Amino acid sequence: MSIEVLSLAGLIGAIVQLGGCVLLVTLFALLRRHAGRRSYFSSWGSAWLALMLAITAIVFRYNILPTLVTASSLEGRSEVQALHFFYQSGKLIYLVLLAVGTAEYAVGFRSRVWVRGAVALSILYAGASVAVSDRITDLVVFQAPLAVSIFVYCSVTLLRLPHPRRSLGSRVTGVVFAMMAALWVIYFGAFGMPQFGIANMSTAATLVVSFNTYLDLVLQMLLGFAMVLVFMEDAKREVDDAHAELAIAHDRLRRAALYDTLTGALNRRAFAQGVGLEAAKATFGTVAMLDMDNLKFVNDSSGHSSGDETLRYLVSVMREALRPSDRIYRWGGDEFLLVLPGAKPDAVLNRVESILAAAHPLQLKAARDPVRLVASYGAAEFGSGEDLLGAIDRADAEMYKHKHRRRTPRSTPSVA
Repeated sequence: MSIEVLSLAGLIGAIVQLGGCVLLVTLFALLRRHAGRRSYFSSWGSAWLALMLAITAIVFRYNILPTLVTASSLEGRSEVQALHFFYQSGKLIYLVLLAVGTAEYAVGFRSRVWVRGAVALSILYAGASVAVSDRITDLVVFQAPLAVSIFVYCSVTLLRLPHPRRSLGSRVTGVVFAMMAALWVIYFGAFGMPQFGIANMSTAATLVVSFNTYLDLVLQMLLGFAMVLVFMEDAKREVDDAHAELAIAHDRLRRAALYDTLTGALNRRAFAQGVGLEAAKATFGTVAMLDMDNLKFVNDSSGHSSGDETLRYLVSVMREALRPSDRIYRWGGDEFLLVLPGAKPDAVLNRVESILAAAHPLQLKAARDPVRLVASYGAAEFGSGEDLLGAIDRADAEMYKHKHRRRTPRSTPSVA
C-alpha cells in the first residue's frame, strides 16, 4: 500500500474522527457555561475546536476537493497547500492549547502574551513545514516532535501534582497523555520511513499509517472524557467548599438567633424552640429563676459596660459549676433561667447559694471596690416536659418571695 495515498479505511477514519471531535467540542461548549473561572477548561475546549477544524480541512481535502477539481493530480495546487496549511496550523494550535490548559490547571498559569506568542509561532511553523513539503505524511512527521514533547509535559505535570490536588481524573488524564506520547513516537517512525530512506514499509507500519485516525480517535475520546472528569471533580470540590462555608454561616446565624450575644447563654427563643431541653423533656427535674439584684447599682455607679462584664461573669461562674446536662437561658435583662434535669428543688437552691457564695468578688475596671454577685432566686420541680412552663411560673414566684425576704435592698451594692 502506497504511503502517499490514504486508504479507504483512512478516509472513513478521518470522517469518524471528525465526528468524535464534533462530539467533544459540543460537550465542552455545553459545560463551558458552568466553567466559571476555570480557564484551563476553556483552553482545553478551544484545543478540541482547533483539532476539529484541522480534521475538517483533511476531510475536505481527500473527500470533497477531488469531486470539485477535474485535474488529474491535485499535488502542488494552491487549494491543496491552503488546506494543508490550515490542517497543520490547527493541529499545532491544538497541541499548544493542550499544554496551556494543563499549565493553567496545575499551577494557575495564565499569560495571554505567552499564549498569543505560542499560537503565532505555531502558525509560522505550520507555514514553514508546508513550504518544505505539502505531503500529509511529511506534515505528520513535522508534528511529531512537538506532539511528543507536549504530551510528555502534560503527562508528567498531571501525574506529579501535589497530593491534595491528585484525583482520579488527573491521574487518568495524565496516563492518556502518556499513551498519546507513545503513539506519536510510533507515528514518527511509521510516517518518517520514506524520509529515513526506507522505501518498503513493513506491514505494521502500513497498518499504523492506514488506521492512525482510529487510534487517534480512541485516545482523543479517552482524553476528552478524562478532562471532563477533571472538571467535574474540580466543580465538586468547589461545591463542597461552598457547602462548608454555608454550614459555617448557618451555624453563625443559628448561634446569633439562639444565643445571647453578651453572655453566650441560650436565649428565650432557644427555649421556645426546645434547644437544650432534650434531657429535661425525657425526665423530671427542677427549674430555677435567678435575678441579679445589684446590676442596677453597677450600671449606675460604674457604667453599663461594667454591668455587661458582671453579667458575663455571673454566667461563667454558673456554667463552670453546673453539670454538662444543665442549661442556662438569659430570660430577661438581669434574669436567668436554669434547667436542671433529674435534680430536686432543695438541692438546686443549695447549689445556687453555694455557687454565689464561693464566687470571687469581681474587680471592675471602672469601679473602686470589687463587686460580689448578689442575686435572688427561686426553684420549682417539674415532672415532665409538658410541666416546664408551669414550673417556670412557680420558680418565678418563689424568686420574688426570696427577693422580698432579702435584707439587703436591691439598690444597695454588696462589696467585698
